[in-house]
Amino acid sequence: MSRRIVDTIVHVTSAAKRYAAGDLSVSVDVRDKNEIGDLGHATNLMADSLRSVLAPCSAAPPCSRTPRASCRR
Repeated sequence: MSRRIVDTIVHVTSAAKRYAAGDLSVSVDVRDKNEIGDLGHATNLMADSLRSVLAPCSAAPPCSRTPRASCRR
């Protein structure tokens, strides 16, 4: 049980570091149905939200000198 908790925390930490580096392609495999599992689910929801917020920016041409309200770089 404790090994599974540690593994989930390690995966969440790794995913968070990749998100911070701009890689939103990863997700956390969640198997626990406890607070640690909730943390994994919340991490996945955060990544989903970031992807949906940033999708218009990645599809748009590079921002000009005057940043658009929805796409600040």
